[in-house]
Amino acid sequence: KTHPKIKIKTFRSTKNTILIGAEKEQLLAEEVLKFSIDERTFLDINYVKPVINQEKDLYAEQIAGTPFSFQRFQMPGLANYEGRGVYFDSDMQVFSDVYELFNHDMQKKSIVNCFATEGRAQQYSVFLAELSKIKWSLEEIISKHKSKIWSYQDIMKDFIFEAEKT
Repeated sequence: KTHPKIKIKTFRSTKNTILIGAEKEQLLAEEVLKFSIDERTFLDINYVKPVINQEKDLYAEQIAGTPFSFQRFQMPGLANYEGRGVYFDSDMQVFSDVYELFNHDMQKKSIVNCFATEGRAQQYSVFLAELSKIKWSLEEIISKHKSKIWSYQDIMKDFIFEAEKT
């Protein structure tokens, strides 16, 4: 990075938010991920911290796959439903500028995720969101999951609550 003090905005969003899903034991991994992002971008990034509340109980009750699975759904509210947001699981690293990700043409979709690859199903361990278009809430998702309207698969693999996705 040649000008570490210069920060810019994207041309598609004036606010660029990142939420990293992690539990306390993964704070070092979270910091490594942040470092890998910050070292490669000129963007002004708004990192938001998820509130660890009832979703941790969902893991203890064997309703969630990880203690942080449902943290990703806090991002729109934590960013006041403004700008674009990217969610990352904490066990990742970034090797190019997230500017490209934040400026991706979402083709009027609310959510864009990683494409399925050979041997790996579509998933939302990384996704880009147009936060002003998001209509769902963590509370609604948890409620419908606990009442068995939506399965864990419906939520985590299919993002069943979001119609405008790729």
